[in-house]
Amino acid sequence: MGRARIAIWVAVCGVGVAACKCHVDPPQSWDAAAVTTTIDAGGQHTLGAAPRSLGLSADDAREFYALSEGSELFPLSWAMNMDSAATGAPFMAHLERFGLITPDAPKDPLNLPIGITINTPDDLNTIGGVKMLGVNCAACHVGELEVGGHRLRIDGAPNQFDIQKFYVELGDSAAATLKSGNLKKLLKMLFGGIGGGVDFDSFRRPGVDPALANALELVQDQLGEIDVLHAGGGAGDRLADEVEAIVKKASDQFDSEYAHAAVKEQFLETLLLANEPPRSRLPGAPPKFGSIDLGVLEHAAGDHLGQLGDLLDQRAALLAWIDELPRRVRLLKARIAFLRAVAGRNKELSVPDTAPLYGRVDAFGFARNFLFGATYGYQPNTAPISYPHLWGMKRAAWLHWNANTNSVMSRNIGQALGVGAVVNLGAHDTYVSSVMVENLHKLEGYAASLAPPRWGEVAPAVLPPIDPALAAQGQPIYARDCASCHDAVTKIGELEDYPMVELAKVGTDPNQATNFALPLAPDVRFDAALDQLLQKIEAKYAATHHIGPATVTAWHGGREPIAWRSPLAYPARPLAGVWATAPYLHNNAVPTLDQLLRAPAARPAKFVVGNRTYDPVEVGYAWRPTGAADEAARTFDTSQPGNGNGGHDYFHGTDDERRALLEYLKTL
Repeated sequence: MGRARIAIWVAVCGVGVAACKCHVDPPQSWDAAAVTTTIDAGGQHTLGAAPRSLGLSADDAREFYALSEGSELFPLSWAMNMDSAATGAPFMAHLERFGLITPDAPKDPLNLPIGITINTPDDLNTIGGVKMLGVNCAACHVGELEVGGHRLRIDGAPNQFDIQKFYVELGDSAAATLKSGNLKKLLKMLFGGIGGGVDFDSFRRPGVDPALANALELVQDQLGEIDVLHAGGGAGDRLADEVEAIVKKASDQFDSEYAHAAVKEQFLETLLLANEPPRSRLPGAPPKFGSIDLGVLEHAAGDHLGQLGDLLDQRAALLAWIDELPRRVRLLKARIAFLRAVAGRNKELSVPDTAPLYGRVDAFGFARNFLFGATYGYQPNTAPISYPHLWGMKRAAWLHWNANTNSVMSRNIGQALGVGAVVNLGAHDTYVSSVMVENLHKLEGYAASLAPPRWGEVAPAVLPPIDPALAAQGQPIYARDCASCHDAVTKIGELEDYPMVELAKVGTDPNQATNFALPLAPDVRFDAALDQLLQKIEAKYAATHHIGPATVTAWHGGREPIAWRSPLAYPARPLAGVWATAPYLHNNAVPTLDQLLRAPAARPAKFVVGNRTYDPVEVGYAWRPTGAADEAARTFDTSQPGNGNGGHDYFHGTDDERRALLEYLKTL
């Protein structure tokens, strides 16, 4: 489910060898003491003037930043009305603490950050129209840097979003809110009624089957709690288990009870009675149709005939609602499974997960456990990878850090599942999902239109001008040490195939490639199982929404047949716009280009992440400790599994040559 991005070398990973902890001198022309701006300073980060932007037009950016891809999984009313368990302030205040970017011109009155979406998913649309909060691709793929009090936003650049921290804090805060005794108030805010404001107390009237009333109350309860109680820490685990039991009971009981025609009719009668206007019975009138008095309508004028049509439409809609409810309950159950996994499903494993921190996620590790863990066993998530830059993706024949698929739509469906979209893999309605494939195709179009950002297009007030003489000195050094890999592009039709460099040769951390290549079972390849599942989700969506084969072909952009593979290698991608993609290596294990061009042993073994202050000399974000209180939680440790910063040791020039090469790389 993935993500993929650039690097200054072979798009990469390293040997899991910890670098020495020797001191590394900063470039002489940069004032390290001035580097203090952080993302997570208690959520109080104050941005400067409106940023200059590189990328989409204002209109396109507005949609790219907010279009739903079907990943909404948390009730908006809960998020808006609960306090953060971490900060004590309202949860929705200062979302920059997660590495999100707040727009300057709000796209809606909530002023939500870029990439945070609001939608009523299909499975909740007829159950009270519950508005849900989610994430789309812009949260991870729109970056912003700051230089000298000025801001530069770059569409398609990797952001520093810590998505795991975002979801875990949601869960912890919800669990804390439940403990505070506010459940009834928040449920009322969440619902506003079901089925058009029906009062469920009406099911307790005489004549209603008690079993049906009990089942409906269980369904009502689980609808309010399902998206909230999700393993956000120890308390969340216990609450999630309780809700799962409620959901199972409600689903099983409702499945059996609603199927009886008499019970269904009774349910329908109650719903209609709750919304019928008063009426009188006229002498000699025909009998009732259900609870609708046809005698009244026969002796009345046109308004009543219109009312009959409205009631019959309502009857049809309610019958459809009843028939759909069990399937919707199952999709809601999938949200619990997703949020449990995000919150740390692997804590019982002997090898702990590697913390992703800002700007990374173990996308395929999460996908493996979420989709296949219950069947084949769970694996530790030890390969967090950086978010991809998006420019050039339209031309790339193979996608992701290890070039494991040629399918744009399969990649996008997987990415949607990775950030909150859910899929029903149970015994009923298999492969029904909340993914909005048509929106994914539209978002893909925006991403495909992006060109690499050019340093020279930015006003000097933001980035200092490139030194042309120094850059000219760097060009032959680039040709000597970099071009043989990064410029060695071959063509597959209109697409570009990048050279693959074996793990042993590039020497970077191998976990992303080796973890992906690990089979689910001796005779079950992970890549093949993932391919099959994603294609079935897409096919189910197309069938459900009556989408023809020509449109499905267009989704794939001429890349058929779809293929997945598990190479033990990384592709050497072109380096256009590399200056905007820090930190470096596929796992973000090196903070700046200057550090990447040093010997592996001289690279920092630990450094601070979560800064937006950009160093135009070293080319990357500020990374040296400043003594801030939260820096321990933002420290990247290269000794942890998957965090290796070795390898890619191709430059062996002098300090002057390194500075010249850095200046030239800014021009790409």
